Amino acid sequence: ALDNKDQELTAVGIEQVQALRKTISNISPTYLDNVELIVTSPLKRALQTTLNLIGNDCERYAHKIFIQPLAAEQGYKLCDIGVKKSELLQELPAVQWFGGWKELHSEWWTYPESVQQFEQRMDTFKQ
Repeated sequence: ALDNKDQELTAVGIEQVQALRKTISNISPTYLDNVELIVTSPLKRALQTTLNLIGNDCERYAHKIFIQPLAAEQGYKLCDIGVKKSELLQELPAVQWFGGWKELHSEWWTYPESVQQFEQRMDTFKQ
């Protein structure tokens, strides 16, 4: 898995996020209504996590979701290399409704990324 570019969320990961969604729904059915912002990396597995979390309510929550390349993992393994924006749109069409989509560069990732570059990116993200 670490040797493949931009890995998808695993079956276990999908089960985990769907279980989390069910738990949240059982505890507080309106929880996501009260969330102001969901920030996600443009990596497929992160977008799939977000999409599975909101379930069939994409239209309802899309305005709260922001795609931010600065939130991506450190790019030092092949699995941390993203795919082009056009490929993301083809595989996950709902992402076009998320904030940050229009501004996302076609090749948004840095690879390889040194620890220093990663730390600088995280400092920028925190601002």
